[in-house]
Amino acid sequence: MEKIFSLFIALGFVTMTVAQQPIRRLNTLAEMTSGDSIVQFMPSTIGPYCPNKLLGGDREFNGHGPEIYAWIKLNIVNKRMVEAEVFMHARETVADWSETQGTWKKILYTAPAGYEITGIVSGKYSEVKYISRPGVNAFSPAGLVQALGNVHGANVPFKDDGLVTRWNIVGDTGGDDISTDDNCNDDAQVAIQMNPVKIKLKKLQRANRVVRAAGDNNNDGVIVAPPANRTEDTVIVTPPGNKTNGVIVTSPASSSSVITIKLEDITQSLCPKRLIRGDREFDGHGPKIRSGVSLRISPDKTSLLADINFFAEETTPDWSYTKGNWTKVVYKAPPGKKITAIVSDNNSYTQFISPPGGFQFLVPGTDDAKALYTFLDYTDIKSAVLKAFGYGPEEKSALSALVKGAIDNGNTVVQVPSVDGALVKFFHIVGDTGGPDISDDDNCNDDTRIVKIEFFPAKIKLENINSVKISNKIRDLR
Repeated sequence: MEKIFSLFIALGFVTMTVAQQPIRRLNTLAEMTSGDSIVQFMPSTIGPYCPNKLLGGDREFNGHGPEIYAWIKLNIVNKRMVEAEVFMHARETVADWSETQGTWKKILYTAPAGYEITGIVSGKYSEVKYISRPGVNAFSPAGLVQALGNVHGANVPFKDDGLVTRWNIVGDTGGDDISTDDNCNDDAQVAIQMNPVKIKLKKLQRANRVVRAAGDNNNDGVIVAPPANRTEDTVIVTPPGNKTNGVIVTSPASSSSVITIKLEDITQSLCPKRLIRGDREFDGHGPKIRSGVSLRISPDKTSLLADINFFAEETTPDWSYTKGNWTKVVYKAPPGKKITAIVSDNNSYTQFISPPGGFQFLVPGTDDAKALYTFLDYTDIKSAVLKAFGYGPEEKSALSALVKGAIDNGNTVVQVPSVDGALVKFFHIVGDTGGPDISDDDNCNDDTRIVKIEFFPAKIKLENINSVKISNKIRDLR
């Protein structure tokens, strides 16, 4: 019998790994031609990196700190890529002053063909400086003071403009600390998990093209210019000898209609079996869960496809980690119709710290808003999701009623809402199972898995197939 109960997670320090996942796609002609567009993506965990350059002393901090100074900043490279640059310095606090430092770079995002990156509009920099102590190895930028016992002072400054959600830094390890290679096991190290990154993308203007009749190289043809800052569905056709007198060719009156549809919920269990790091057991240490869904139109425009990603990572060494990706059909257009646009949200993602397998908890009188914020790994549920559930901006504590758990065949199934994007209503996910968690076959029983995904109603634009064919012929002129 399924048992329903409310969830509460005590304050903890965790890590996560996520892949580059666009939160928003460019779907419409207006977006593709009207200057900069804001695109959001979720970077994977940066690191772990371990400095191996010995600047002084030996390779052992021996419980004396070390003093840690680390920073991360984002750079735009050649207008095509977003790069993360990471620095870490560690120095023993007493003689013989063992000391090391290192710098690393990682590409987080590459712009699609035909686009350039014009700016980063979210956080770009974060740094921490403190004296390491046992047990303090994972923290939010602001949470570092609390992790060190609410000691406010010059020894625990930090700077962060919203880039980082969690630092994971190991100082003293109990053995040799400064690595001699690139294997970071049991070495001083840094890993960083980030908030979503928002960038500006600009579509590069295509050059004019001369179009001639097939097989007629003597014909002067016409010059076809892509629309500049036009939002209507047009192209410019200009005779070669008179480039100032363009003729605007437009598509026929649209027969499209916007309708609200019910997407098919995903009820097939999805379990990742790729072991990326560690062993196949989370052993009650989380895992940190992150899952996202992106909705897109199929190439033939007759169906909607849901691209699903899932990540689970243990929150302590050996950082067992798995991920999986799947694509499912969630809607088929009626006969004679094609889907031309998705009008409602087409992305959702969620994150939370999984409770231990089989663990049940009920904490009467808990501050619901604080408990939910902690459970969601210090992430607020965005206003668009609140609105979809019928809650106002000041009613976030009421959302704790939407976070539930159920015991199903001994596994803890967590029902959790989307934290960003009103595509998905609920994710139902199993994190820790109480035994081996990461599957090694296609049988998802007693494995870390997505049990079910429920969707909000979606809005799409449908057109008659003949009308779509005419519009496509005009677009082909470009």
